[in-house]
Amino acid sequence: MSWNQVILNSVFGICCLYIILVSNLRDWNMKSNLTDPAKRKAASEKRESVLENSKIYHLKDNKPHIYLSSKLAKIQLNNNDTDMELIEGRSFKGAKKPVDFSAKKAFYRRIGNKLILVEEVVLIDDQTNLKADKVTYFFDQDEIIGRGNVLLKGKIPQSEDKIEIKAKSFSHYPGRKISTFQDDVKGVIHRPEKYREGLEFEADKLEYSQRGSKISLIGAVLLNKPPFTVSSRRGEIFLENYSNKLNYFVLNDDVKLREKRKNGLRKAFAEKMEGIASEGKLILTGLPKVIQDGETIKGNKITIRENSEVVEVDDAYTTFKINKGR
Repeated sequence: MSWNQVILNSVFGICCLYIILVSNLRDWNMKSNLTDPAKRKAASEKRESVLENSKIYHLKDNKPHIYLSSKLAKIQLNNNDTDMELIEGRSFKGAKKPVDFSAKKAFYRRIGNKLILVEEVVLIDDQTNLKADKVTYFFDQDEIIGRGNVLLKGKIPQSEDKIEIKAKSFSHYPGRKISTFQDDVKGVIHRPEKYREGLEFEADKLEYSQRGSKISLIGAVLLNKPPFTVSSRRGEIFLENYSNKLNYFVLNDDVKLREKRKNGLRKAFAEKMEGIASEGKLILTGLPKVIQDGETIKGNKITIRENSEVVEVDDAYTTFKINKGR
């Protein structure tokens, strides 16, 4: 065998070895991409469809259910999770009248079948306008939850009163037209007549029933209706009863009243207080006691009227504070 033939055989062998090695490496990389869960997940997550000015309709039992419109939508093809920008929508679920909503961003998640709205979120129905930083809409449930700078503005059809409620979080049930607000709850009811005082209120928790036209207050309750300020542990406001002779509000448990008068401060204590707005009077029961002008007035039932020094007492006994002479 010549020297040239030896060199030629060696080169041929090296080339064969290189081809076999490269083939094995390529085959290993391919199998790694297919079998490594992390790489497989990363590859699948890149599979998405991008839509501009998209409109999505969803029917349930051949009836309108959800409508969504967005400036930009990115749909994950592996699970249908969708990220959207500048979204507007309408839900026909649960309520007789639709609920409109909008937000800067929205995220639909298949797990939980929910739509998450963030940034400048607004929900509007036939009676209220509700805003929050973040809202989650559960499609399979009659529930919407939200948090962050919660503000509800509404109108009470029967009385034309306007209502505002602020809180840190809320839950809304469109089918039942009930909203629950929690954490640093504050609100006010504005009367259509400018000459009539409104009603301010605070509580740890508040439930607002649109159908029942009632507000329920729980924990650290405070009502402010000049010239009265009243605190208690529980309370109710009956929104339709301002102009009739029924209770406009009722407070229970450790009721404490303060009234600023020309002649000084009047204080009252009881277990229950009923307020009849049309007559401008407060009815105290449950060991009621009133302190004014150096007197302590007790009885089974005590009635206080706005802008009046007179206190009406049933079965009363009064303790007078007498200044003795020199």
